[in-house]
Amino acid sequence: MLLSQCTSDMLPATSFYSVPATRTSDRTSDRRFYSVPATDTSDRHQRQDQRQELLQCTSDRLLQCTSDSQRQTSDRHQRQNQRQTISNDLDPARSVMYETGLRGTPLSWMRFDSSVFLATFTDQFGRVGSNIQNVGDSQTYGLDLMTEFATVLLYDSITGSKVSDYIGEINLFWNAQLLNAEFTDGPVDGKTPQYAPDYVMRTGATYKFDDRYKLAFTGTFVADHYADDANTANRYIPSYKVWDLTGEAEIIPARLSLVAGVNNIFNENYYARILSNGIDPGLPRNIYGGFVLKF
Repeated sequence: MLLSQCTSDMLPATSFYSVPATRTSDRTSDRRFYSVPATDTSDRHQRQDQRQELLQCTSDRLLQCTSDSQRQTSDRHQRQNQRQTISNDLDPARSVMYETGLRGTPLSWMRFDSSVFLATFTDQFGRVGSNIQNVGDSQTYGLDLMTEFATVLLYDSITGSKVSDYIGEINLFWNAQLLNAEFTDGPVDGKTPQYAPDYVMRTGATYKFDDRYKLAFTGTFVADHYADDANTANRYIPSYKVWDLTGEAEIIPARLSLVAGVNNIFNENYYARILSNGIDPGLPRNIYGGFVLKF
């Protein structure tokens, strides 16, 4: 599962109210706020796109991703990236991916989305130490699971009331991707592809009133994994959990919004990336705010 330094941010986002989706390199300039409402129908496509980014298999994408990462990191990170090398005898990588799933809204206050997938790679690109090369064949399979409960709508359905019209919507959600990835041939046969944790989970609560005021409290849980395909000890990433609070208030409908939030509320010490000269620590607790102007 190839990941250059830009793809460590491509964890599966929550399927609604996409609160800061980047919990790894903490790109505060690239956070997404409440990108789709709870009735959106693009969830699976969004996760498919993210997984396709995660399971990269072409040299063009590899080079493009490396370039994107360099543009989005600091000058220090750019100098570190320049110390990486790319083999001169790369063979084309090939992949085949299969996926099937089921989604639905069985009750007015509940919806779910689930899918199972399998991806096979031949001559996959990967990193051994600081060298990017063909690392062999691999197989990745897993599950995507999501469920959401609209608590106020549940109360309305039981009592026959319309409380949601007055206080808004309060939803609880859980989203997870479960992975099993392994190299099946090549110099790292039997190893786990880089940045392929056994699970990535998001859970939390969201609040929305009149599509103008939105609040989300979201936790992200990531299993331990490795930052290279050789699974070397100095590129081991321990598991971590991070909680964020994000808010948005629409000042001028469809034109101007105020956004604010607190990242890493509980000040978790963690890192989600390892560069050529050491770890890239995640940001400690930080507060941000600003305006979004739409034309």
